[in-house]
Amino acid sequence: MFKNKTKKLFVCTLCILLSVLCLSSCGARMKLTFESGSIVSGNTKYTPAPISYKPRTYIPDEKFATLDHPIYGKIHLYEVEGTNGGWIYCPTDDTLYRISSVAVPTLEMMDPTSILISTNGNKELSIATLEDKETVKALADLIGKKEDAAVEDNGLIPVRTNKLSFISEEYPHIVYSVSYYEYSNGTYRIYDRDLMLYFEVGSEIHDLLNTANTETTTDAATTE
Repeated sequence: MFKNKTKKLFVCTLCILLSVLCLSSCGARMKLTFESGSIVSGNTKYTPAPISYKPRTYIPDEKFATLDHPIYGKIHLYEVEGTNGGWIYCPTDDTLYRISSVAVPTLEMMDPTSILISTNGNKELSIATLEDKETVKALADLIGKKEDAAVEDNGLIPVRTNKLSFISEEYPHIVYSVSYYEYSNGTYRIYDRDLMLYFEVGSEIHDLLNTANTETTTDAATTE
Protein backbone atom coordinates (compact mmCIF):
# COMPACT_ATOMS: atom_id res chain seq x y z
CA MET A 1 0.00 0.00 0.00
CA PHE A 2 2.85 2.39 0.87
CA LYS A 3 4.48 1.74 -2.51
CA ASN A 4 1.22 2.48 -4.32
CA LYS A 5 0.76 5.77 -2.44
CA THR A 6 4.37 6.73 -3.17
CA LYS A 7 3.90 5.90 -6.84
CA LYS A 8 0.71 7.97 -7.08
CA LEU A 9 2.39 10.93 -5.36
CA PHE A 10 5.34 10.68 -7.75
CA VAL A 11 3.08 10.55 -10.81
CA CYS A 12 1.03 13.53 -9.58
CA THR A 13 4.19 15.58 -8.89
CA LEU A 14 5.59 14.64 -12.29
CA CYS A 15 2.39 15.78 -14.04
CA ILE A 16 2.56 19.16 -12.29
CA LEU A 17 6.23 19.60 -13.18
CA LEU A 18 5.64 18.73 -16.83
CA SER A 19 2.72 21.17 -17.05
CA VAL A 20 4.74 23.97 -15.47
CA LEU A 21 7.81 23.27 -17.60
CA CYS A 22 5.64 23.39 -20.68
CA LEU A 23 4.10 26.69 -19.58
CA SER A 24 7.50 28.20 -18.80
CA SER A 25 9.25 27.01 -21.96
CA CYS A 26 6.35 27.96 -24.22
CA GLY A 27 5.67 31.26 -22.52
CA ALA A 28 7.20 33.24 -25.34
CA ARG A 29 4.92 31.57 -27.90
CA MET A 30 1.73 30.92 -25.89
CA LYS A 31 -0.27 33.82 -24.54
CA LEU A 32 -1.77 33.54 -21.07
CA THR A 33 -5.38 34.65 -20.97
CA PHE A 34 -8.28 34.95 -18.54
CA GLU A 35 -11.20 32.69 -19.31
CA SER A 36 -14.18 32.69 -16.95
CA GLY A 37 -11.99 33.74 -14.03
CA SER A 38 -9.25 31.18 -14.71
CA ILE A 39 -5.79 31.65 -16.20
CA VAL A 40 -5.27 29.55 -19.32
CA SER A 41 -2.32 28.79 -21.54
CA GLY A 42 -2.86 25.98 -24.00
CA ASN A 43 -3.86 22.88 -22.04
CA THR A 44 -2.66 24.37 -18.76
CA LYS A 45 -5.31 25.92 -16.56
CA TYR A 46 -5.05 27.71 -13.22
CA THR A 47 -8.28 28.21 -11.27
CA PRO A 48 -8.74 30.59 -8.31
CA ALA A 49 -8.75 29.07 -4.85
CA PRO A 50 -11.40 30.19 -2.32
CA ILE A 51 -10.54 33.62 -0.91
CA SER A 52 -9.62 32.25 2.53
CA TYR A 53 -6.52 30.59 1.04
CA LYS A 54 -3.36 32.66 0.72
CA PRO A 55 0.31 31.92 0.00
CA ARG A 56 2.58 31.59 2.98
CA THR A 57 5.45 32.97 0.92
CA TYR A 58 6.04 33.82 -2.71
CA ILE A 59 9.06 35.12 -4.61
CA PRO A 60 8.42 38.83 -5.36
CA ASP A 61 11.63 39.25 -7.37
CA GLU A 62 10.81 36.43 -9.80
CA LYS A 63 7.74 36.91 -11.97
CA PHE A 64 6.07 33.67 -13.01
CA ALA A 65 4.18 35.43 -15.78
CA THR A 66 2.66 38.74 -16.85
CA LEU A 67 -0.71 39.07 -18.53
CA ASP A 68 -3.59 41.44 -19.15
CA HIS A 69 -6.38 41.37 -16.58
CA PRO A 70 -9.87 42.45 -17.75
CA ILE A 71 -10.22 44.80 -14.74
CA TYR A 72 -6.73 45.65 -13.46
CA GLY A 73 -4.88 45.77 -16.76
CA LYS A 74 -1.36 44.33 -16.84
CA ILE A 75 -0.70 42.18 -13.78
CA HIS A 76 2.18 40.04 -12.53
CA LEU A 77 1.87 36.48 -11.28
CA TYR A 78 4.31 34.91 -8.84
CA GLU A 79 5.04 31.30 -7.99
CA VAL A 80 4.20 30.27 -4.44
CA GLU A 81 7.52 29.21 -3.00
CA GLY A 82 8.11 25.46 -2.86
CA THR A 83 5.15 24.39 -5.03
CA ASN A 84 6.97 23.92 -8.36
CA GLY A 85 4.41 26.13 -10.06
CA GLY A 86 1.44 24.19 -8.69
CA TRP A 87 0.22 27.40 -7.01
CA ILE A 88 0.65 30.96 -8.27
CA TYR A 89 -0.33 34.25 -6.65
CA CYS A 90 -1.56 37.58 -7.95
CA PRO A 91 -0.94 40.38 -5.40
CA THR A 92 -2.97 42.87 -7.45
CA ASP A 93 -6.29 41.23 -6.60
CA ASP A 94 -4.93 39.11 -3.72
CA THR A 95 -5.92 35.86 -5.46
CA LEU A 96 -4.27 32.48 -5.14
CA TYR A 97 -4.50 30.23 -8.20
CA ARG A 98 -3.89 26.49 -8.41
CA ILE A 99 -3.10 24.33 -11.39
CA SER A 100 -6.13 22.21 -12.27
CA SER A 101 -4.48 18.95 -11.14
CA VAL A 102 -3.93 20.30 -7.60
CA ALA A 103 -6.79 19.88 -5.12
CA VAL A 104 -7.63 22.55 -2.53
CA PRO A 105 -7.39 21.02 0.96
CA THR A 106 -10.07 21.73 3.55
CA LEU A 107 -9.00 23.34 6.82
CA GLU A 108 -9.49 19.95 8.47
CA MET A 109 -7.21 18.29 5.91
CA MET A 110 -4.57 20.96 6.52
CA ASP A 111 -4.52 19.95 10.21
CA PRO A 112 -3.03 23.32 11.29
CA THR A 113 -0.58 23.40 14.18
CA SER A 114 -0.25 27.16 14.75
CA ILE A 115 -1.87 30.50 13.93
CA LEU A 116 0.02 33.58 12.83
CA ILE A 117 -1.63 36.76 14.10
CA SER A 118 -0.97 39.89 12.07
CA THR A 119 -2.32 43.36 11.36
CA ASN A 120 -5.27 43.50 9.00
CA GLY A 121 -4.47 45.83 6.12
CA ASN A 122 -2.50 46.37 2.94
CA LYS A 123 0.79 46.05 4.81
CA GLU A 124 0.58 43.09 7.15
CA LEU A 125 2.82 43.05 10.20
CA SER A 126 3.21 39.91 12.28
CA ILE A 127 2.30 40.43 15.93
CA ALA A 128 2.30 37.01 17.58
CA THR A 129 1.94 33.29 16.96
CA LEU A 130 -0.55 31.06 18.72
CA GLU A 131 1.24 27.74 19.19
CA ASP A 132 -1.07 25.94 21.62
CA LYS A 133 -2.15 23.02 19.44
CA GLU A 134 -5.32 22.31 21.39
CA THR A 135 -6.54 25.88 20.95
CA VAL A 136 -5.57 25.88 17.26
CA LYS A 137 -7.46 22.63 16.71
CA ALA A 138 -10.51 23.91 18.59
CA LEU A 139 -10.66 27.03 16.40
CA ALA A 140 -10.20 25.00 13.21
CA ASP A 141 -12.92 22.56 14.31
CA LEU A 142 -15.24 25.48 15.06
CA ILE A 143 -14.86 26.80 11.51
CA GLY A 144 -15.25 23.27 10.16
CA LYS A 145 -18.73 23.05 11.70
CA LYS A 146 -19.80 25.93 9.46
CA GLU A 147 -23.47 26.92 9.89
CA ASP A 148 -23.89 24.60 12.87
CA ALA A 149 -21.51 26.74 14.94
CA ALA A 150 -21.96 30.15 13.33
CA VAL A 151 -23.55 33.16 15.05
CA GLU A 152 -25.48 36.11 13.67
CA ASP A 153 -23.80 39.39 12.81
CA ASN A 154 -24.09 41.51 15.96
CA GLY A 155 -24.12 44.78 14.00
CA LEU A 156 -21.35 46.24 16.18
CA ILE A 157 -18.21 47.97 14.94
CA PRO A 158 -15.11 46.09 16.17
CA VAL A 159 -12.61 47.96 18.32
CA ARG A 160 -9.78 45.67 17.22
CA THR A 161 -9.26 43.76 13.96
CA ASN A 162 -6.54 41.30 13.07
CA LYS A 163 -5.79 38.64 10.53
CA LEU A 164 -5.38 35.01 11.60
CA SER A 165 -3.48 32.64 9.32
CA PHE A 166 -3.71 28.92 10.06
CA ILE A 167 -0.32 27.32 9.40
CA SER A 168 -0.03 23.66 8.45
CA GLU A 169 2.89 21.25 8.36
CA GLU A 170 0.97 19.09 5.88
CA TYR A 171 0.55 22.03 3.48
CA PRO A 172 3.42 24.36 4.42
CA HIS A 173 3.16 26.61 1.36
CA ILE A 174 -0.37 27.92 1.85
CA VAL A 175 -2.35 29.29 4.79
CA TYR A 176 -6.03 29.54 5.64
CA SER A 177 -6.87 33.10 6.65
CA VAL A 178 -9.78 34.55 8.61
CA SER A 179 -10.47 37.90 10.26
CA TYR A 180 -10.47 38.36 14.04
CA TYR A 181 -12.68 40.98 15.72
CA GLU A 182 -12.96 42.30 19.25
CA TYR A 183 -15.94 44.34 20.42
CA SER A 184 -16.54 46.89 23.16
CA ASN A 185 -19.02 44.53 24.87
CA GLY A 186 -16.17 42.11 25.63
CA THR A 187 -16.90 39.50 22.95
CA TYR A 188 -14.51 38.06 20.37
CA ARG A 189 -15.29 36.68 16.95
CA ILE A 190 -13.65 35.34 13.83
CA TYR A 191 -15.09 35.88 10.37
CA ASP A 192 -14.53 33.53 7.45
CA ARG A 193 -14.85 35.55 4.23
CA ASP A 194 -15.23 32.47 2.08
CA LEU A 195 -18.02 30.98 4.20
CA MET A 196 -19.35 34.46 5.06
CA LEU A 197 -19.90 33.26 8.63
CA TYR A 198 -19.09 34.60 12.12
CA PHE A 199 -17.93 32.40 14.98
CA GLU A 200 -17.79 33.36 18.66
CA VAL A 201 -14.45 32.49 20.28
CA GLY A 202 -12.84 32.65 23.71
CA SER A 203 -10.24 35.07 25.01
CA GLU A 204 -7.12 33.10 24.02
CA ILE A 205 -6.20 35.36 21.09
CA HIS A 206 -7.11 38.49 23.05
CA ASP A 207 -4.83 37.43 25.91
CA LEU A 208 -1.98 36.61 23.53
CA LEU A 209 -2.31 39.97 21.78
CA ASN A 210 -2.30 41.82 25.09
CA THR A 211 0.82 39.91 26.16
CA ALA A 212 2.52 40.76 22.87
CA ASN A 213 1.60 44.43 23.25
CA THR A 214 2.90 44.48 26.83
CA GLU A 215 6.21 42.93 25.76
CA THR A 216 6.54 45.45 22.92
CA THR A 217 5.87 48.37 25.26
CA THR A 218 8.41 47.00 27.79
CA ASP A 219 11.06 46.58 25.09
CA ALA A 220 10.47 50.13 23.88
CA ALA A 221 10.77 51.52 27.40
CA THR A 222 13.99 49.54 27.96
CA THR A 223 15.45 50.87 24.71
CA GLU A 224 14.72 54.43 25.70
